[in-house]
Amino acid sequence: MQRFQLLLALVLSVGALLGLGGCVASERDVARRIDPTCQITQQATALFARDPEFGRMPIIIDGFKGDMRLKGQVETPAQKIRAGRLLWGVPEVRSVQNDLEVSKKSAR
Repeated sequence: MQRFQLLLALVLSVGALLGLGGCVASERDVARRIDPTCQITQQATALFARDPEFGRMPIIIDGFKGDMRLKGQVETPAQKIRAGRLLWGVPEVRSVQNDLEVSKKSAR
């Protein structure tokens, strides 16, 4: 009987240790599902940086829970529209608030 209890305690201990490792990974996954903003921002920033037109422009991308916002300046109204569409193309974006400003000297 004592041997059975020792074996049971050992099995439960190993199971608990393995379960804790799984919980940590699961908590990270849950956090990403709850607020994917970090991944969206990283993907969008890389996308804008690689773009020959937007790579040199001061565009800030931020958001919360997939509701994203563009801030900064572009040179033309067409660039403002294109930037919004580019951000919409990033997975898990739920909405885009496009607060980009068209520079005054280009708007004339």
